[in-house]
Amino acid sequence: MKNQKENIAIAIPNLKMGGAERVVCELANDFTAMGYHITIVLLDSPEIYYKLNSNITTYFIEYNKNKNTFFRNIERVNKFRKFIKENSINIVLSFLTSSNFLSILATRGIKVQTYISERSDPNKDTKKIKRIRNILYSFSDGLICQTEEAMNYFPSIIRNKGIVIKNPIKENLPKWREINEHDRNIVTAVRLNKAKNIPMLIDAFSKVQSQYQDYKLLIYGDGEERDNIKQKIEDYGLEKSIILKGKNNQWHEEAKYASMFVLSSDYEGMSNSLLEAMAMGMPVISTNHPVGGAREVIESGKNGFLVPVGDSDELADKIKKIIENKELQLQFSEKAEEILKVLNRKKIIKQWLDFLINTKE
Repeated sequence: MKNQKENIAIAIPNLKMGGAERVVCELANDFTAMGYHITIVLLDSPEIYYKLNSNITTYFIEYNKNKNTFFRNIERVNKFRKFIKENSINIVLSFLTSSNFLSILATRGIKVQTYISERSDPNKDTKKIKRIRNILYSFSDGLICQTEEAMNYFPSIIRNKGIVIKNPIKENLPKWREINEHDRNIVTAVRLNKAKNIPMLIDAFSKVQSQYQDYKLLIYGDGEERDNIKQKIEDYGLEKSIILKGKNNQWHEEAKYASMFVLSSDYEGMSNSLLEAMAMGMPVISTNHPVGGAREVIESGKNGFLVPVGDSDELADKIKKIIENKELQLQFSEKAEEILKVLNRKKIIKQWLDFLINTKE
């Protein structure tokens, strides 16, 4: 690694509550603590949910939202390009597809390294987006994915200069097994969008609750589907049993008293909340969603359960199995905690820096 510290711009649409956004903030904080000069460039909204080191600069690229999409993007590309030149940025690290497109366009013809990171299922986009993405990504200096399945989607010209890096696990998480008696609560912590398929979780919980009436479902997070989810809860008549807890970056402190963690996503990159629940030693259940994040960390029946996407009957069955089997709960808890050895924060941060800096030399 060079002695000279790099001047790195991390580009992302915004820093609202979400998995990619949280990883950006953690990387930025750790890079800054190591002496790197970090600017977070916000391409869509100036909103910041997570805490940042005071030495990190944030820069929102303002643009005219009344323009059509093409001219809005041209304006953002030009402003980002100007910012890179004026601030002597030598590495651009971009997260999420829309930001990746703008970052690659903004850095063409400039002496700057451009790295991009995909954080979800690349196969879910339209054919048009896929074609554009494969062309633009080939001009990047490197691609970072969270799973092998996501990386293998891309053509070899992109894949051959890529790397798979899983998310770092948040430090100092509470331990589930330190609680002697757990509440009869089931928890999830996600952004409330369609990809998370909370309606399927509600359907599964209704089947559990008909047998175990003293159990509750606690849903941490917020998003555009909140009102639809609230209506779904009312349709089931479960307002007293399913609680929308809203945004809470410290949900772990309450979740440590719960019985289990459940993720119901239709597709997902690498769920931070699932990794954190496992690191806490919580019994976990997840859908076996693309792009393989859950099945890369869960060996079904050993350290958690995997269930088919969209299968509320199977999810309900697995929830009941955990409720009814104390020995299984402890087995899952002990095995799940082993993820801390693999996704140690320092190891993950080193992987990022080795890729960004060593591939640059």
